[in-house]
Amino acid sequence: MSDDRRQDMYRMPTVFGPAMGPRRGPDGRIFDCINSPISTQISVAFVSSAAQLQRLLPDCFELSGEPIVTVTATCMKEIDWLAGRGYNMLGVSFPLTGILSVVSTDQAPPSRMDTPGSPCCI
Repeated sequence: MSDDRRQDMYRMPTVFGPAMGPRRGPDGRIFDCINSPISTQISVAFVSSAAQLQRLLPDCFELSGEPIVTVTATCMKEIDWLAGRGYNMLGVSFPLTGILSVVSTDQAPPSRMDTPGSPCCI
């Protein structure tokens, strides 16, 4: 592959050729994101019931350690690759013997969703 092609962004399937992506400017440049985004993150943790948390898990997962639930909200603004708009995320986690995202929601820019501010589950 030539050096020129390595600079291009490819999406799957790659046979379609290079494609502009959301993290590139109209001229194809990559955003440096040195001062972007401006981010605020708040987390709250509390001890829960191990039995109640275990009921939320598939059989192949088990709690690992104390049943501490962490709720994290992240608010980002002035994101270069979103044309200066923002993006918010909310996550709920607790320690497991495996990797599982229990709850993860995001608030996308209004241009991506039918109803501005509506959460979508991932």
